[in-house]
Parts: sequence; structure tokens; C-alpha cells
Amino acid sequence: MDRTRNGQCFSKTILNCFFALIILIPLPMTAIALEAPIIKGRSKMAPGEKQVLSIMNYQTGSTYAWSISGVGTLSSDTGKSVTYEAPATNPNCNNPTISVLLNGALQGTLEITINASSSGAIAYGVLSECLYQNREDLLNKLIKALESPKSFRAVTAELSRKTRRFDWKRVAPLYDECFERLVVS
Repeated sequence: MDRTRNGQCFSKTILNCFFALIILIPLPMTAIALEAPIIKGRSKMAPGEKQVLSIMNYQTGSTYAWSISGVGTLSSDTGKSVTYEAPATNPNCNNPTISVLLNGALQGTLEITINASSSGAIAYGVLSECLYQNREDLLNKLIKALESPKSFRAVTAELSRKTRRFDWKRVAPLYDECFERLVVS
């Protein structure tokens, strides 16, 4: 090849590289990239309790649509924040999932556990007698158990009765059966 031709090839290569760089260089974006909404709220509540749920990464000008699957009520179905009210009872442990859609597409969710059972008052009473918050609470519970062993035995017997259904000897065969059905199907 002659020099002119090599010169043309060389200049074409540089020109092609220049255009490739222009295409690859990111240009400033005028629109903000949207991300799924993040719901700010507690994931555990007591029956009948209310709490305000809000969107942590709220973007002005966007549309937010709230919905609920499970129990309880929402104060509104649109907006930056809503109030969720837990049901007065939750005998079937039908805990809610709160969802919010951003512009009808991106979804954020919050799962809430309503701490209640078919015998909610008894369950709370039994657990509150056995569990402790800190060292001082532990000492108070131990003193109470030593001062009133008969009442403490009644509490532990009730706790044992309520938790018996979670005994591994009962639960393991159910898991085994479930896994066997999955493998067969």
C-alpha cells in the first residue's frame, strides 16, 4: 500500500474511534432514574394499634398507590403516607402485606406481623412472664418465681401446653411428608 492510502486508512481509523468515543461517553440525564419505593414503618404491631407508613425515597410528581393484602385497614389508597390500623384480633395469624406502586410499575412492600393468637391474652401473659427485656427484668422475674413457685409452675405448664405443637417430634414428620410429595410430583 502506498503512503496516501495508509494515511487515509489511519485517519479513517482515528475518525471511527472518535465517533465510537462520542457514542460511549454518557450524556447528562435530565430525568432521575426511579427506584422502587421503600416503605418506612414497623414490621411488628399489637392488635388494634395504628401506625403511619411513609415512603422513604419519595419523589415529588410521582403517583403512589397503596394497597393491602391480609387484615387491617389503610386510611387512604394514594399519597406520600398512609395510616395502617391493625385489626382488634388476629385469630388466624393472617398477617398483612402493605404494597405501594410507583407510577403503576415499581412496587415496594412491607410485611407486618400482628402479634395475636386465638387466645391472645393468654399467649401474651404466658410469654411476658417468661421472657425478659434486660438484666433487671430477668432478676425481677427470678425473684417472682422464687417467691411464688406455684404460680410460676402454672405459667410454665401453660407455656409448655401452648408450644407443644411445635415439638420437633411432631413437626419433622410433617416436613418429611411435604418433601416426599415435592420429590414425587
